[in-house]
Amino acid sequence: DDDDDDEVTQCKDCDCDLEHGSDDIFKMFGEDEAETEDEDEGEDERHEKHLLQRGTRLRQMKEEKRRFHYLYHSSSTNEHFKKCFRMSKEDFTHLFSIIEPKLDVDHKKYTREEILGSILYFIGHGVSLYNVEDAMDVGRTVIQNNIGKYLSVIIDVLQEHKEFSVSFPDDLDEEALKWTKAARTDAFGKVICAADGTLVKCRLRDKDFKPALYRCRKGFTCFNIIVGVGADRKFQFLVTGAEGCGHDARVFKASSTYKRFPKGYTMLWDNGIGLEAPKILAPYLNTAYHLNEFDFTKQFTEHELFNLRHATLRASRVECAIGVWKMRFRILISGFDTKRETATLIIRATARLHNFLTQRNGWTDSEDFGDDDSGLIVFDDTTPQMAHQQGASNRWRDRISTTLKHQHEQLRQAVKDSAIKLSNIKSVKYAHAVLK
Repeated sequence: DDDDDDEVTQCKDCDCDLEHGSDDIFKMFGEDEAETEDEDEGEDERHEKHLLQRGTRLRQMKEEKRRFHYLYHSSSTNEHFKKCFRMSKEDFTHLFSIIEPKLDVDHKKYTREEILGSILYFIGHGVSLYNVEDAMDVGRTVIQNNIGKYLSVIIDVLQEHKEFSVSFPDDLDEEALKWTKAARTDAFGKVICAADGTLVKCRLRDKDFKPALYRCRKGFTCFNIIVGVGADRKFQFLVTGAEGCGHDARVFKASSTYKRFPKGYTMLWDNGIGLEAPKILAPYLNTAYHLNEFDFTKQFTEHELFNLRHATLRASRVECAIGVWKMRFRILISGFDTKRETATLIIRATARLHNFLTQRNGWTDSEDFGDDDSGLIVFDDTTPQMAHQQGASNRWRDRISTTLKHQHEQLRQAVKDSAIKLSNIKSVKYAHAVLK
């Protein structure tokens, strides 16, 4: 066959027919054909040694042609390995070492590393199984039959490790202190996480799949996923399985996470959910919130200053974490074309892998608050009433905004007094420019 890369030729040293690989393949992997001949050896010993070397070399060549082994064992492809599998070789080796004892599945043709690498390639690039088969030389049926088992093991094993798990930290006061340092003020109180909702496209293959329930306001079918992120940008909770038609407030308040949120602590939300003291701290409505909505040439009102500090603190955590999560695992952008169970496993596994990589590389047994709300049906896509924003909750937020405004004025006066004392006119001009 002219299309075959291997050719069958006759051995030069004997009359046996051996399957010899072309020299180009050996050059591709940076190795030369090694044949040791000893003139003092007998003809039979030399022939037997030649057959043994040839058979071993052909088996090695066959293994090296499999692309995962080449990427993993080659010393010059670390960056390419990271682009393919979304983690470095060291991270992959550590991940495989902690999940391997729990893997009870083997394959006759492919190793466990190859199957795990193919699954990471699939969720990392968001391509079809046909593309994964072409890229990794692993059968798509093998990936399809093992993806659920491997992802379940990843979820269970990483959840057992506190530093990689999706759960609230043991020391909540220490977590609140991290948020206070990030905000550079204690006006927000005991904040331990920032939350937001994100949409992930899906076209489920379940028989009971109803596209109308999953169709969001943007016109496509999707999951509405609620995530909570800590000060270190690691996920603290997930609410998965909710239909895209549901509003963020309804999805979150129907989940177990809302009911089991630690008392006395606060989470930051956007306008998608109502204010609720002291659990949920949301910005002021009908006031600028995003940076492009503010006029920095004018003095901020109390409400504008509160929204600006709130948005800066929240967006730098939860929005950045969601963006990195989706860019790292592109299947969350391209969407799911699988069964509901597999889609939920992918979401939960990628969240823990995000924590795993963030913990090891930086931005770099506690209670499980539950991150799987499969079957959570939300039929109403209307915005819930925000009546609870009035009264005690509204006064709580007003006190925070007044404190922030007072601190801001003190800072401005301190900078102004320091600039006036300087004899350098340029420093005075610079200080006035900063104040403006």
